[in-house]
Amino acid sequence: LDTRPRLTPTEASALAVLVHGGAMGLGTLAMHEGVRPPSMTRTVGVLEARGYVRRAPDPNDGRGVVLSVTPEGRRVFRAGHRRLMAPLIRHLHALPPDARRRLEQALPTLLELPA
Repeated sequence: LDTRPRLTPTEASALAVLVHGGAMGLGTLAMHEGVRPPSMTRTVGVLEARGYVRRAPDPNDGRGVVLSVTPEGRRVFRAGHRRLMAPLIRHLHALPPDARRRLEQALPTLLELPA
């Protein structure tokens, strides 16, 4: 029986934005995800119910909230990231040393590519 937390792609993406981007308002998170705030409200509600995200009053906007990732949310994010990266890591380790060296030399150029 697989007991790992299951996130929808939308939930996982929103969690990733918060992990990498830090605390932010609901509207900002919705903008990053390309969705309307009501849709993001539902997604955040699921993440909050699972204990992955917390809401706090926005000190600059009495009606707004600031969202942040909980320690459990970070743990779930890291575990999911490791699961996704495991096959790539295995393939990279299986490459001959010369091929790994060429990839390392290409990294600066790859990092300059637009996101």
